[in-house]
Amino acid sequence: MVLARFQQWYTQLRSSMWLLPACFLVGASLLAFIITAIPGELPDAEQHWWAYLLAVNPEGASAVLTTIAGSMITVAGVTFSITMLVLAQAASQYSPRLLRDYMADRINQLTLAVIVGVFAYCLLVLRSLPAGSLLLGHGIAVMVALLGAFVGLALLIYFIHHIASSIQVSQVVAKITEDTQAAIAQRYDQAFGRVAENPAALRAGAVTPGEDGGSSGRQPAGHTLAAPLTGFVQQVYLNGLVKEADAQGQVVTMRVAVGEFVVQGQPLLYLHGPGWDEERCAALLRCYVINRHRTIEQDPAFGIRQLVDIAIKALSPGINDSTTAEQCVLYLGAVIADLSGRHMPEPFRRVNGQLRLQCQQRDFADYVEAAFAQIARDARGNLAVLATLGSSLAMLERTVPAERLGPIQQQRRHWAMQVRDSLSREDQLTLKI
Repeated sequence: MVLARFQQWYTQLRSSMWLLPACFLVGASLLAFIITAIPGELPDAEQHWWAYLLAVNPEGASAVLTTIAGSMITVAGVTFSITMLVLAQAASQYSPRLLRDYMADRINQLTLAVIVGVFAYCLLVLRSLPAGSLLLGHGIAVMVALLGAFVGLALLIYFIHHIASSIQVSQVVAKITEDTQAAIAQRYDQAFGRVAENPAALRAGAVTPGEDGGSSGRQPAGHTLAAPLTGFVQQVYLNGLVKEADAQGQVVTMRVAVGEFVVQGQPLLYLHGPGWDEERCAALLRCYVINRHRTIEQDPAFGIRQLVDIAIKALSPGINDSTTAEQCVLYLGAVIADLSGRHMPEPFRRVNGQLRLQCQQRDFADYVEAAFAQIARDARGNLAVLATLGSSLAMLERTVPAERLGPIQQQRRHWAMQVRDSLSREDQLTLKI
């Protein structure tokens, strides 16, 4: 349960724009106090060549620090304005669900953090400057401020390049695909074929709740745990559920999968058997992370949803960008091809041969439908997009293992129906329909 909470906090903090600047602000403040506290006189520039780097008088130090501080806060305003402009464009042009990706971008966070840190550092060093002669620590502090200013300017230049690159649709789609494939690799880390997938064998001995809230299997009647919050199920700590179920000696059935929306009071878990006390029920609920938005860490379907959203918006009459929709279809094909080579874990967890948890999770067919069904419907009459969709499905038919061809062939039939209903006979011949 602690792991689930830690993952939730880490995900929230990683996507926040304030954490890294706040850390740099505190670090820069401590650095300013430490450096200005260094004792000793400034070295003689005529005796030591490196002393020229530290040679500074009170007036010059004050002017340099004032100029750097004023410049940094101005640059911080420009950086913030550019970031807000990019966020607005991403929401309107691509999908509102991309905003968290831009907020979690490390380059954006680091640029703002360095600029804010240098600004705070200069203010604190400026405050500590004496009216008389400067000490060694003040000379070092001014040199560090100059280095920080150059680093801030270099980051600003790279930030502008990074922002200009990140708003290109090819970069956006490729980045979503990389994140989705990373989530797939983490969630489904075994190759297909290495572990046998036999749905009939996997479901042997399973128990299901009855219509009256009881159980139609061998287990005694139980009760339902309701969702404590309204929102999306971001993460589920399955090991925690198994641990509590095994300690109780009963079976727990999940009613909601990761990524689904739940309403407060909606059934979340079904607890088979009697004797579940409040403390153990609370421990089971702590295995769930429910929040206002979806995340991709345990939910690869959310990455697919983002690609589909971009394609659907590109197909809308207001944008009418078929090329963007084609790119999304091609990358969706890459995601499904990656999924097709991975073993989907069984929906049951056992301890010493005893069934303890029945999971609610997506299978390969669910991912395939989420990737292609809506695009096929919205691409009616669009020859370019339908052609790309057909070639992507044909590629999958050649690469997907034979045991998983069913969902691909079903989407292929759906695609052919859309082509026949929305394209002319000449275009159908072009697509070989």
